[in-house]
Amino acid sequence: MTNTADTRIQVAYCTDLAYVQHVAVALASLLEHNDPANVCVHVVSPPLPQQDLDRLNSVAQRYGATLNYVAFDASVLSSLREHLHISRATYYRILLPLLINVDKVIYFDCDMVMEADVTELWNTDVEGCGCAGVDEENPGQTGRLGLSDDFYINAGVLVMNLAYWREHQIADKCLKWLAANPQLAILLDQDAINVVLKGQKRKVPLKWNLNPVPLEDINVLKTYPSRVIHFGGNIKPWHRHYDFDLQAIYKKYLDKTPWAAEFQLKEPTNMAQALIVANQCFERQDLGTAAYYYARAIRFRLVTNKLESELLLDVINSAHRLTNSQRFDEACALYRACFKSWGMPIQHYINIYRVPGVLDKLPEAA
Repeated sequence: MTNTADTRIQVAYCTDLAYVQHVAVALASLLEHNDPANVCVHVVSPPLPQQDLDRLNSVAQRYGATLNYVAFDASVLSSLREHLHISRATYYRILLPLLINVDKVIYFDCDMVMEADVTELWNTDVEGCGCAGVDEENPGQTGRLGLSDDFYINAGVLVMNLAYWREHQIADKCLKWLAANPQLAILLDQDAINVVLKGQKRKVPLKWNLNPVPLEDINVLKTYPSRVIHFGGNIKPWHRHYDFDLQAIYKKYLDKTPWAAEFQLKEPTNMAQALIVANQCFERQDLGTAAYYYARAIRFRLVTNKLESELLLDVINSAHRLTNSQRFDEACALYRACFKSWGMPIQHYINIYRVPGVLDKLPEAA
């Protein structure tokens, strides 16, 4: 536990075993851009293997920072559902007022890097309210939850008034709302926090929770040189088909952790994912790698679709032969013609979710 008189910036991460590496990356980025002596980091999770704890501690020790690890029994949340890519670990943040003995904390999701001095964020006034976060400015969310006279925050970054949460039993109210509204809680505890704290939350600028992927231009990063980048959504920088430029930012901080030596990008599992990799390699003129992933995307498509004509078969076979002869520019031209004929994009979008089928799974037989 941390003394409530501690004047340092209090930061909290909540994780499980699957995300320990990503907490380490987030921690390294935080300590690269902030005075370690002025930051106390809390990591909350179910009990972790000692090896992972030692490696996580080594990141903090490298910078001379304090790390307060809190293990707890997550079975109290076992009745709550998971949804899409969001694991049960998302609920851990609503237990923070019960698990760490501070009155105020900045909560960060694990899938983030902090490229800013967070003092300004820490100084956000949350007196008399539950938390502050970035307004998603999404009428669909406010309308869905009956918050039309309020706003909806993304809970990936929260300046939390834990004293307020304790006084008003916010954690208990969130858990009760989740139990009573399993179908309405599409975004799980984020929805609960927004509903329970209706009229009791404040806004912080976009730079504190910036997710570039849904945007159309990577240059948005130039607009916010001091920022917290949120790798939100189903597709993460540890997937090969993530945006390469954003992936490089994640890898920059990964290289400052013990996980760097064993890290491997997750390979594409369907046609659209392989196509995203191929298109990015093509635009970077890495034509050999592009040809490999175009061919792989073709193979994925043939699992579920028959070729429309013998002409297409001839084109594909010609592309394969050109690849084998290392005539990658010609091979890529033929592969790209195939995808264009199928109505698939042959350019890279930073908004990878615009690519049809990017989240599809192959049939079990594949």
